[in-house]
Amino acid sequence: MDGAIAYGHPGKKTPLWLASLIRKETLFLHNILCGAKPEEDYIDLLNGEAAMSAIATADAATLSRSQDRKVKISEIIKHTSVM
Repeated sequence: MDGAIAYGHPGKKTPLWLASLIRKETLFLHNILCGAKPEEDYIDLLNGEAAMSAIATADAATLSRSQDRKVKISEIIKHTSVM
């Protein structure tokens, strides 16, 4: 895979798996902006919980790599609850 998949490139078609995810996310956001109520499973996408969890996971993975050890779930949960 090259960077075109992540950032786009003239003349390269977006892979179908990525195109369908983009379409679904765009439709979800459009519906929310038009006043639709989000399903219970997707509340965390709107209240910041999903973003904080993703940041905590990336932070723990970076720490794991720099210290050459496995990430413990408790570290991710600790970081998420502090944020």
